[in-house]
Amino acid sequence: MSIVLLGTLIWFCKPAETWKVMRSASLPNLSGALLLYILSMFIVAYRWKILLKVREINIGIFRLTKYYLIGFFFNNFLPSSIGGDVSRIINLSSRNVPASISFSSVFVERLIGFLAMAALSICSLFFLMNIFKDSPLVIIITIGLTIGFLALTWMCFNPKAEKFISNLLLKLKWKDLGEKMQQGFQAIHEYRHHGGSLWLVFLISVIYQFALGVFSYWVVRSAGLNADFLLIFALMQITSMVGIIPITLETAGTREWIYALVLVPLGYEKSVIVGAMLLVRILSIAASSIGGVFFLTGDEKVLSRPLKTGLN
Repeated sequence: MSIVLLGTLIWFCKPAETWKVMRSASLPNLSGALLLYILSMFIVAYRWKILLKVREINIGIFRLTKYYLIGFFFNNFLPSSIGGDVSRIINLSSRNVPASISFSSVFVERLIGFLAMAALSICSLFFLMNIFKDSPLVIIITIGLTIGFLALTWMCFNPKAEKFISNLLLKLKWKDLGEKMQQGFQAIHEYRHHGGSLWLVFLISVIYQFALGVFSYWVVRSAGLNADFLLIFALMQITSMVGIIPITLETAGTREWIYALVLVPLGYEKSVIVGAMLLVRILSIAASSIGGVFFLTGDEKVLSRPLKTGLN
């Protein structure tokens, strides 16, 4: 699906013109943006570290950043970001961290990150309401996912919901699957006793989104797309929310189409839009390739190591 969407868009924009836009981008600015993207990995790694620390797991920020980069590398090949999360859970379990804590720390970190993205996306919808009023599908998806994340948060941290879900999971007897799932859910529920840490993780998630916004803005301006920062940032939030639905690889194709559909009516050249967004994607892949190097040359052989299933 990603190849079809990107290929169609590039064809309509005339490949030669798109390539010209990409070649004309400032290399020093692109290098600076790439460095910012790589440094932003330390932000989310610190977010993860906070959730591990409250469970008395102390792992260095550099190792967690390495695991995050490896996860981003796997995201390039799998829909949404599930592959990267699985790799992080496995790598963390390889450090003798109980699987329940490995799973729950990644789950809660992602959930709070999605909540921050959802909050920013709703604000972005209000900012761009005049633009998206004729695109009800984008509005429905954004609001629907926001409601879904809020409901999931309530189910994970509400005591009454926890009791009901735990009893429901324990009814699954096949190969003790229900008991293992219940233990994983209990590990998630334990985070409700650390409200201060959860709010800090939320704040860090907002900071991370702004860092990504600066990265995207830096790249598109380098490519000659002279749009305002708030417009680029708002579009980034909305396309990221839509991209949670696993129909493309890391929003490839979806993001470019939404940017084009919004910015072309505002008078921006289609080839400039597509060229700029392709540069954003290329730099993201370049940064995640560092994770590929770590995976191939380090001791984090995710696919060759079985996951420890003990949920103690």
